[in-house]
Amino acid sequence: MTLPIYNFFIQLDMDCQELLDACGLDYIQSEEDRTKNEVCIVLDKDEYAELISDLDFNNCSAQKICSYLLNPELGEYATKVTIEEPSGDIVFLKSIKK
Repeated sequence: MTLPIYNFFIQLDMDCQELLDACGLDYIQSEEDRTKNEVCIVLDKDEYAELISDLDFNNCSAQKICSYLLNPELGEYATKVTIEEPSGDIVFLKSIKK
Protein backbone atom coordinates (compact mmCIF):
# COMPACT_ATOMS: atom_id res chain seq x y z
CA MET A 1 0.00 0.00 0.00
CA THR A 2 1.38 3.40 -0.99
CA LEU A 3 0.94 6.22 1.48
CA PRO A 4 -0.31 9.54 0.14
CA ILE A 5 2.48 12.06 -0.29
CA TYR A 6 2.49 15.81 -0.68
CA ASN A 7 5.21 17.38 -2.82
CA PHE A 8 6.29 20.90 -1.93
CA PHE A 9 8.28 22.70 -4.62
CA ILE A 10 9.84 25.81 -3.09
CA GLN A 11 11.30 28.49 -5.35
CA LEU A 12 14.03 30.62 -3.82
CA ASP A 13 16.01 33.57 -5.15
CA MET A 14 19.44 32.56 -6.43
CA ASP A 15 20.92 34.99 -3.89
CA CYS A 16 20.67 32.21 -1.27
CA GLN A 17 22.53 29.53 -3.24
CA GLU A 18 25.46 29.52 -0.78
CA LEU A 19 23.02 29.11 2.11
CA LEU A 20 21.36 26.16 0.35
CA ASP A 21 24.79 24.59 -0.11
CA ALA A 22 25.70 25.24 3.54
CA CYS A 23 22.46 23.57 4.67
CA GLY A 24 23.21 20.56 2.46
CA LEU A 25 19.92 20.85 0.60
CA ASP A 26 19.51 19.41 -2.89
CA TYR A 27 18.14 21.91 -5.38
CA ILE A 28 17.83 22.52 -9.09
CA GLN A 29 17.56 25.63 -11.22
CA SER A 30 13.87 26.38 -11.71
CA GLU A 31 12.61 25.55 -15.20
CA GLU A 32 9.91 28.19 -14.79
CA ASP A 33 12.23 31.03 -13.80
CA ARG A 34 15.98 30.73 -14.41
CA THR A 35 16.69 33.34 -11.72
CA LYS A 36 15.39 30.95 -9.04
CA ASN A 37 16.47 27.69 -7.46
CA GLU A 38 13.94 25.03 -6.49
CA VAL A 39 13.92 22.67 -3.51
CA CYS A 40 11.52 19.72 -3.31
CA ILE A 41 10.27 18.55 0.08
CA VAL A 42 8.09 15.45 0.32
CA LEU A 43 5.69 15.03 3.24
CA ASP A 44 3.60 12.00 4.12
CA LYS A 45 0.01 12.29 5.36
CA ASP A 46 1.01 12.64 9.03
CA GLU A 47 3.71 15.25 8.35
CA TYR A 48 1.25 17.21 6.20
CA ALA A 49 -1.38 17.08 8.96
CA GLU A 50 1.20 18.47 11.40
CA LEU A 51 2.06 21.31 8.99
CA ILE A 52 -1.65 22.15 8.59
CA SER A 53 -2.16 22.22 12.36
CA ASP A 54 0.92 24.41 12.92
CA LEU A 55 0.31 26.95 10.13
CA ASP A 56 -2.75 29.13 9.58
CA PHE A 57 -3.40 28.74 5.86
CA ASN A 58 -5.77 31.72 5.94
CA ASN A 59 -2.75 33.92 6.68
CA CYS A 60 -0.05 31.86 5.03
CA SER A 61 2.64 32.80 2.54
CA ALA A 62 5.45 31.19 0.60
CA GLN A 63 7.87 32.60 3.16
CA LYS A 64 6.02 31.07 6.12
CA ILE A 65 5.86 27.61 4.53
CA CYS A 66 9.52 27.75 3.54
CA SER A 67 10.50 28.91 7.04
CA TYR A 68 8.54 26.02 8.54
CA LEU A 69 9.88 23.34 6.17
CA LEU A 70 13.48 24.56 5.76
CA ASN A 71 14.48 27.38 8.10
CA PRO A 72 13.57 31.05 8.75
CA GLU A 73 16.66 32.41 6.99
CA LEU A 74 15.79 30.56 3.75
CA GLY A 75 12.17 31.64 4.21
CA GLU A 76 13.22 35.20 3.49
CA TYR A 77 14.27 34.12 -0.03
CA ALA A 78 11.12 32.13 -0.89
CA THR A 79 9.13 33.49 -3.82
CA LYS A 80 6.72 30.65 -4.60
CA VAL A 81 5.54 27.35 -3.16
CA THR A 82 3.73 24.77 -5.26
CA ILE A 83 1.98 21.96 -3.40
CA GLU A 84 1.04 18.81 -5.32
CA GLU A 85 -1.58 16.92 -3.33
CA PRO A 86 -2.22 13.16 -3.61
CA SER A 87 -5.61 13.93 -5.21
CA GLY A 88 -3.82 15.63 -8.10
CA ASP A 89 -4.81 19.12 -6.98
CA ILE A 90 -2.10 21.76 -7.18
CA VAL A 91 -1.93 24.73 -4.82
CA PHE A 92 0.26 27.80 -5.42
CA LEU A 93 1.42 30.42 -2.96
CA LYS A 94 3.38 33.19 -4.62
CA SER A 95 4.97 36.30 -3.17
CA ILE A 96 4.21 39.50 -4.99
CA LYS A 97 6.56 42.39 -4.28
CA LYS A 98 4.75 45.71 -3.91
